[in-house]
Formats: sequence, C-alpha cells, structure tokens
Amino acid sequence: MKDIKLSNLKEYLKNEGKLAIAYSGGIDSLFLLKLATFTLGREQVKGYLVKHPLLGKENFKAAIKLLEKYQLPYEVIEINTLKVAAIKSNSVARCYHCKKMMMNAILDAMKKDGYSKLLVGENKSDLEGEIRPGKKAIEELKILTPLIDFNFYKEDIRKCARKIAISEFDMPSNSCLATRFPYGDELKVNKIRRVEKVEMILKIFGYPIVRAREENDILRLEIRRKDFSKLVKDGEVICELNKLGYKFITLDLNGYRKGSYDK
Repeated sequence: MKDIKLSNLKEYLKNEGKLAIAYSGGIDSLFLLKLATFTLGREQVKGYLVKHPLLGKENFKAAIKLLEKYQLPYEVIEINTLKVAAIKSNSVARCYHCKKMMMNAILDAMKKDGYSKLLVGENKSDLEGEIRPGKKAIEELKILTPLIDFNFYKEDIRKCARKIAISEFDMPSNSCLATRFPYGDELKVNKIRRVEKVEMILKIFGYPIVRAREENDILRLEIRRKDFSKLVKDGEVICELNKLGYKFITLDLNGYRKGSYDK
C-alpha cells in the first residue's frame, strides 16, 4: 500500500535542491538523511554530525557506524559546548543555547560547502508534552522541519524507516547527557563520562533502556520496571557500578519515564 506521508515527503525533497541535514545518530535524522540521499543522490545531500562533550562517546561511534553502514554522505564538526556559561552551568536555558550553538556551527560549514537549506529531524511527537527549549533556536534560525510540516509522528518515522530498509527502525530514543544532572549542577567532563559509563555497563549487561541520574554524588537509576527484580539480583552489575565511586546507588521505583527530567 502506498504511504501518502512518505510520498509527499519525497516530492517535497525533490523540489528543494541541495540539502544539508543535521544528523544526531537518532532514528529521526537517520531516516531523513537516508530518504533525502536516496531521493536526490549523494551529490545533492550532506549530513552534518556535531561532536561535542554532551554527546556520549559510544553514541558518537554508533552514529558514525550507521552513516558508514548506509553509505551516507557526511561531515563531522567538533565544538566545545561547555565553553558557553549558560550550557556549562546547566541552566534551564541550556538546551536553547546548546542547540543554537550546534545549528550555527552546521550553518557555517554547510554554506562553505554550497548548501543553502538546513533540515532537522524534529517531528510532531517532539511537540507533545516535554519541555524543549531547543525548538526556539530552530525557529529563530529558520531551519526547516519537514517531518513536522508533513505530520510525521515517531511511529510514522519508524514505519517509514522500515520501508526504506533501515533495520534500526525501532532503535530506542536517547537524550543529551546534560539531562542526567539537575538544573544548576555544573557540567564537568569527568561527571559526564561517569554517567555515560554507568549506562554503557547496564546496556552491556542486558538493560536496553536506562537513564543514570546523578546528584550530589548519588546515582539514581531509571530502568524499565520489568527489569527491577533482575537488577537487584545482578551482583556483577552492582559490583561494576560500585567501582565508579558513588556514595549511594539507588533505583527509581517509578521506573523509566519519557520526559521525567522536566517533571
């Protein structure tokens, strides 16, 4: 059966000329980049991945691996987001400043490469519920949001990603590592790397969805509630986490909840 949303999006891409796409490693931007490359050809499309301290090392490696797997055109831009006071201090406006810094870095690079239009993978599901100051930065910079314009929700993206042969169509969503710390808690590279290591350990041991929240040297784990009994009996994981130097390691009895950071 023909997918009307997918067909309309492809027609839109055909008429937009050379396109730059902000690529994060998530399914939304991966779908958009692969569809645009398939529709327009490699010479007309380029993905831009921003490498910065708040992007986990493993997430960066995974993002590159997907680009290579699907032979997508890309460029990596490296910036230090922590040099901006509003970001380093983890202010409530952090996401706005971080998004604006990253998008401006892409805009500068793409213009040098001969691209005039920048697309991002924000979709209709991103407009629901969660506080997302980064949306303001996108609007101010007049960056194009075709997945919103063509009424794509997350489930639509996953379905269409599967149609264009992206085997990772059901990959779990991730979020900026700054969200592992409460607002006002200064962001430091060693702290960021520690919570990243916590999440990597849990994923290696079979906990696919996890958020490691840190405050005052206390670690609070958010995992699926169905994994609770497994974790509390998992001596090997507990032993590995104890090596990281936290005063206390706790389990959030509410379990993993999308958007819990701002609740």
